[in-house]
Order: sequence, then C-alpha cells, then structure tokens
Amino acid sequence: MTRFVASVFPKGVEEGREQGRSALRSGADLIEFRVDRLRHPSEVATLVSLFPENSLISCRVPEDGGEWAGTVEERRRMLIAAVGAGAKWVDLEHWETLGLPPGSSTKILRSYHRLHGAPSQPEELMRRMCRSGADALKIVWMGYDAADYSKIHELYSMVPDLPLTAFLVGKAGRSSRFLAILEGAPFLYCAPGPGLAVAEGQPDLFEASQVYRLGNAKPGDRFWGLCGSPVEHSLGYRLHNGLGRWIPNLPRYFPFETQEPEALARMLWGIYGESFLGLSVTAPHKRRAYRFSCQRDEWAEACGAVNTLKASPEGFLGYNTDAPAIARCLAEASPHGLAGMTALVVGGGGVARSACVALQSLGCRVAIAARSRKKILGFAKERGVTVLPFEASLLKDLSARVLIHATPVGQEGEKAEGQSLFSEADIPHGLLTLDLVYRPTMTPLLQRVRRAGGIAVSGLRVFLHQAALQVEVLLGERIPPLGGIEDLAVLVGPEGRELEQEGLWGGCP
Repeated sequence: MTRFVASVFPKGVEEGREQGRSALRSGADLIEFRVDRLRHPSEVATLVSLFPENSLISCRVPEDGGEWAGTVEERRRMLIAAVGAGAKWVDLEHWETLGLPPGSSTKILRSYHRLHGAPSQPEELMRRMCRSGADALKIVWMGYDAADYSKIHELYSMVPDLPLTAFLVGKAGRSSRFLAILEGAPFLYCAPGPGLAVAEGQPDLFEASQVYRLGNAKPGDRFWGLCGSPVEHSLGYRLHNGLGRWIPNLPRYFPFETQEPEALARMLWGIYGESFLGLSVTAPHKRRAYRFSCQRDEWAEACGAVNTLKASPEGFLGYNTDAPAIARCLAEASPHGLAGMTALVVGGGGVARSACVALQSLGCRVAIAARSRKKILGFAKERGVTVLPFEASLLKDLSARVLIHATPVGQEGEKAEGQSLFSEADIPHGLLTLDLVYRPTMTPLLQRVRRAGGIAVSGLRVFLHQAALQVEVLLGERIPPLGGIEDLAVLVGPEGRELEQEGLWGGCP
C-alpha cells in the first residue's frame, strides 16, 4: 500500500509545526522534514517530538539538491538529534558513514540524489547501498523526458529484498513518480498543497490521493495517459480519473511530458504489456503519432494526424477523435446544417487539419489561413482546401459563415494570453465560431463574437466530446451512459461550471 510522504521545508519550529499539522490533515502518512534551514539540533528534536510516528528527517547538502550550509559534523548532529527524539525514519545519503546509536528504533532510508542525469554505474551503486544496513532505498536523478523512465525501471529488478522508491525528478519526471507505485514503490513524495512543492514534479496530496487514486494502486493496475509537451495544464487528468461513477475498476490516466512519443509508447508497452492501454496525444506529436501507428481509422487517415494511440501486440492503432468531436459540436450548434456555407479555419497544426476534415464532412467549403503555410500545403491540396495568408479581414472578404480558431492565441499561459486575432469589427453578424482554445472557457475571441451578434462555441465542448470518444476506443465504454455530454463537465471543475454559466454549449446566447 502506498504511503504518502509530504515534503516540507520549514525555516523554524513553528513553521514546521503548522506545515506538519496541515500535511496530516491533507492525508499524509509521513512528513519529510527537510531540516536544511534549521540551525540547531534542539529544533530538530522539538519537531520530531511533535510528530514522532510520522517524521522522516532529511538534511541535504547543495550537491544533493539541498541547502545545508554547515559542516559535515554539524549536519550529523542534526540527524542524531532526530534519532534521539524518536524519528520514525532518517534519510542518509549514499555517501554518509554515520551510524545510528545502539538500540535506536529509527529506520534508515538510504538515498541517492543526482541532479544531472543517471549514474554511470547503477548496478554498483545498488550493491553498495544494499550492503549499507538500510531498511529501504531511495534513488532519484534528473529526468529530461518521460521516456527516460526505462533506466529507472531496470533498478526495480535489482533489489529483491529491500523496499525501493526510485523515480525521476523534474517536470518531465512527474509520471515516473506514479509509475514507481505500479512497480511496488512504498513511498510517494508529495507537496502538502497546491504550489507548495519542494521539488519539481511533485504532485500535491489531493492530486495523489483523490485525482490519481494512488493510495490503493498496485503492480498490474491498468493505466493510460496524455503524451505531449507541455502536458501539465490539461483538464484530462480530472476528467479521465473521475469517470469511476460510470466505469468500475477505472484505469488511471497519467501525464507524460515527452519529446519522443514513439520511444515512450514502446517503452511503456515493453514494461507493462497489456496493463498499458495507450495514449492520448497532444501537440506537437499528432503527426508523429500518425506516422508510427500501424493502422488508422478513417478520420486519422483523412486528417493525417492521430490523437489517440491504442496499444496492441501488433503495434499502435491510431485514431483521430478531434475531427468527429468538432463535427458533433458544429452540428449541435447549427440544427439546420452547414452544407454549402463557407468556413474559415485559422491555424496550420494537426488540430487545424481535423477542423478542415470535420467541416468538409458537414458539407462546408473550407479555406485555411495560416501564418506559416508550408506545412499545410500538401494536406490542403489533397483535400481541395484553399490556403491563404492570414488577414483579419478574411471573414468578410470570404463571406464566411463559420470560423474555427485553431491557434494558441488567447490561451492561458501562452505569450498571447488575453489576445484575439480578430477585432469586433472584423466579425460579421451571425458568425458561428468555435474557438479550440478552452482555457479560459470564454476566450477573448468568443467574447467579441458574442458582442458582434454571433454564436460562440467553446473548445471545452470539443474537449469533452473527443475525450468521450477516446474512452470508447481505449476502454470500450460509452460515457456518459445517461444524459448528455454536459454530465462530464462537472468533472473538470470550475471550467465546466463556467461553460454552463456562460451558455457556451453551442446554441445562440
């Protein structure tokens, strides 16, 4: 059973007391007190005396990612004080020669931290650590891609007799912390709350226990996830991990930050076999996923892009759920149909291709406007789509009745956050507009469309539709079995509530 370890970095006893209490209230089993910033052994002893059954004490030097500025002997006195006060665990680095006093009940976690990639001789490191008299081992190093997990996986076959927690640190290593639990790792290091991580890649306690449901995770559990770069801000984790009300024994859905989607997919299949169901693929990998999938559905073939990979012994089966989701949203927003109307797609990436295919399936005449047209020209020629340089006047020049915006402009966290490619004056009355940006739900573009008397459709609705189709492909389940796609909106939190409040389900405001 996974034990949640909340890592805290107090500057004093009172701060540590509050952090420890908060961590326990949030579901922590152990509290890792990083005592690097404390200055006297008595402070450590006091902290341990407040949480004797829940304390794991570590004191790291800068070379191991810590902030301890004192001498080696002063550091050892801090650790001995923790043992004398009855700490449950003490973390000793692999190079530390300190021995615990006779009769001590404190357990030793022997650890290795490297901030610049994998160790050169991991087998020798493991042998040395296993001979150190430890009760458990912890081995971590910097990860630069989720596919780097393959070297971590090799460690779990080397230590048959000692509990091992091994993972990658860094943003790209976040998924490795979850995969480690599926290898049988006893500890999951967490932030006590949002924004309180002491190491990059840590989930917070709520995410670990309630979103990813890792408290009862075990080897052999099924999982899938999102691969792309970046992936940390997706709403998919809330949605796909919240489907338990409809799907019993729900597989977990993890984040995979990668620049190597094929290597990642093949690694996960090689390690976990049929426990690994596949991947949802986001930017910038949809074209690459198309190329390495062994079979593709008709939507993927038409788009030249894959956003869903289903793992199988024969290889990865490629699907595109973006295009049918876009088509569904547009059809719901236009009960009289769109056949014969002129539609403009703005953007040149994989999702712009899906938008073109969706519009053509509804009978629209389609034009694409992109700042960089080179990558889209071949696709456009094949599909009979006009490619134009972007100008804000295009909507009126083309007498367009439909607009699909497929660029990151207006998206939270992007350089162009809060912006729109079109002014209100550029937007013709009655324009049906789908903005594939869904954070924020009501984008600057949709606000202007509303004011100009148009019909605004949020990209979040497309997200919900395509997610439901992905679940059908990978899990063989239709969701939600009752009601409409609106039932899924509650799972994504504030954005879903905003969708309903703003009336962005696809009809006229």
